[in-house]
Amino acid sequence: MWSSELSRRGILAGLTGLAACGFTPVYAPGGAAAGLIGAVEIDAADNGNEFDLETRLLERLGPADAPRWKLGYSLTLDRDAFSASGATRSQISGRAAYRLTPLDGGGTAISGEVRAFTARTEMLTSPTDTAAQLSNDAARSDASRRLMFLLADRMVEAITAQLAGVGR
Repeated sequence: MWSSELSRRGILAGLTGLAACGFTPVYAPGGAAAGLIGAVEIDAADNGNEFDLETRLLERLGPADAPRWKLGYSLTLDRDAFSASGATRSQISGRAAYRLTPLDGGGTAISGEVRAFTARTEMLTSPTDTAAQLSNDAARSDASRRLMFLLADRMVEAITAQLAGVGR
């Protein structure tokens, strides 16, 4: 109990120090991300990967009720496979280049690129092994979805950091 009390005091002291130096949470009222929630119109998805990316972006930013920004992006995916012991291990790397532009024509556009990767394992199958093929299809789909979610999360983080002026 004594240890947890010291930990709690240490955390509170650290947060007090951050507040004293001008730290403002990005999702707090008036924070950098506050102006993005419900205000970003996202490019329409053309395929399954883009649909997963858009789904996650909407979860993070909300639907554009009163759009003030337009978010465009382009995806690049690379796959590497390694086989051993009757299984294939695949790594999927992704890059998402993004550009956030104000819809009113004023202001400065924000752009950048984020990267992420994920992996999956597939069993080597024969054409008649339906269960293994279905399992492999599910593994491929899950890995692609995880990658799109990672890229979307990193896009939101990067845009928020740029709006807050972090790293400039």
